[in-house]
Amino acid sequence: MKIFFVILALSFSFSAFACPQLDGIFSDSDSESNRTIVQSGCTSSTWTDADGTTTLIADNVERVLQAEGSMTAYAKVSFTNDDLIIDIRMDYGGNNQYDLPVRWITSYRIDKFNNLVEKIQPFEADGSEGSTDYQTYRRVK
Repeated sequence: MKIFFVILALSFSFSAFACPQLDGIFSDSDSESNRTIVQSGCTSSTWTDADGTTTLIADNVERVLQAEGSMTAYAKVSFTNDDLIIDIRMDYGGNNQYDLPVRWITSYRIDKFNNLVEKIQPFEADGSEGSTDYQTYRRVK
């Protein structure tokens, strides 16, 4: 009976660290370019596309994602059982002249056809939600 409880406890422990496997090469039909993802367990993933390479550390700690002039994008990255979640916060350096969203929650998952699905949910400065956008990247390899 003790062995049963140990096995049960271990199964819950292992499932707590489950995350989607996003490794692969995916095609973006809009820009006719590929996106390559190399994942290191549930701790990080490296993304390469025409714009360059970015490594995302999935520890839910906010880090600078990109800085350009007075604008800085910060990101917190985490995994759930099914999704990679990237919570992006923009600092426009006091110059949001185009009234752009100040935050995006972007999630990635693998669909039943083994393609990468991106879901982008923008948020305005007042906290209101913008319209959700979806993009599917076809698996190449």
